[in-house]
Amino acid sequence: MRAGRRPRRRLPLGVVGLAAVGLSAGLWCLSPSIVREAMRERTLDLLLPMLPLPGAAGPDVMVVDIDRASLARFGPWPWPRAQLARVISAIAAAKPRAVGLDILLAGRDRFAGAAGPDGDAMLREALASVPAVLGTALEDGAAGDDLPTTPILGKAPVRLPDIWRAQGVVGPDPALADAAQGLGALVEAADADGPIRRVPLLVLTTDTLRPGLAVEIVRVAQGAGELLIEPDGLHIGDVRVPLPPEATLRLIPRPPATWAAHTVSAVRLTDDPRARAALAGTVVLLGGSAPELGGLRVTPESPVTPSVLIQATAVDALLRGAVAYRPGWLHGAEIGCAALLGLLCVLVALRLRPALGAVLALVMCAGWAGIAVAAVPECLMAR
Repeated sequence: MRAGRRPRRRLPLGVVGLAAVGLSAGLWCLSPSIVREAMRERTLDLLLPMLPLPGAAGPDVMVVDIDRASLARFGPWPWPRAQLARVISAIAAAKPRAVGLDILLAGRDRFAGAAGPDGDAMLREALASVPAVLGTALEDGAAGDDLPTTPILGKAPVRLPDIWRAQGVVGPDPALADAAQGLGALVEAADADGPIRRVPLLVLTTDTLRPGLAVEIVRVAQGAGELLIEPDGLHIGDVRVPLPPEATLRLIPRPPATWAAHTVSAVRLTDDPRARAALAGTVVLLGGSAPELGGLRVTPESPVTPSVLIQATAVDALLRGAVAYRPGWLHGAEIGCAALLGLLCVLVALRLRPALGAVLALVMCAGWAGIAVAAVPECLMAR
């Protein structure tokens, strides 16, 4: 008679479950941060537009668009500074609170040698007639221009380890810079997965902190003299915004079509004085949707979003006090809660019948997802 085979030892179900939870947690923690961030940001791209914007609506934000019709009427880009001055003068005639240019006016007028009016002189006069903010660009590998910056005061040492840095900055001619009331960084870096979701609140050039364009426009619109960094965030006049380690503002997606009612074509503004009434008392951004201006960007809403709309969205968010903010402690809490959820699912599988255990595990996972979605509005800071 043949001896029977010894039964194979099987690992207890609980050990297998715990091993699965531990392996999943380990893989998540060890996976590249780019993967984790991309998954999180794409989920927020879907959730954030569904939420009503909290906070009281600030002053209207309007966009003056250098579109194809404007280029057809006034000529190809870049325009002579004299033509740009005429557009800004038309904006100034409407008495807006502030005007920000999503345009880099580096160097002198390239048409200065041609016969005609002094474009730089006309532009200086136009900029001096309205509270204006000009854009600057970060320069790597060179010191760049010696440009002034808004005073940024702090009550304690500032730690911004992930702030956007550069060796220097490139901006408008000093004469134009002096005519404006502020200079802001034109930075719109894409995330690792492609779209632009953030604009800088602050940037660092060598050892100098400088404001982003949206921050500077809000400061000038409020008539504030400086920026203040406190433990609770960045104070821009009466506006307070949390200051994450990278000193950026996470935008709440808004489809470009939502800006249609807040956009005026530059050609219509100059040809029809009645169109200027819509700009009275507002914050105006001047930029272009025409491809020739090179300002089209990939965002979660559209692969051809004009950069001026990105900056306008940031200005509107700051004035409303409706800012998407991710607290620093949330990263560890997410991992801990996910591990706890896995352990609970293992215990349920051990204690209950398979069918009932599976149902309860699915319910807990759905509850986790629901809690995460419900917590998203709490990350919107209302001033």
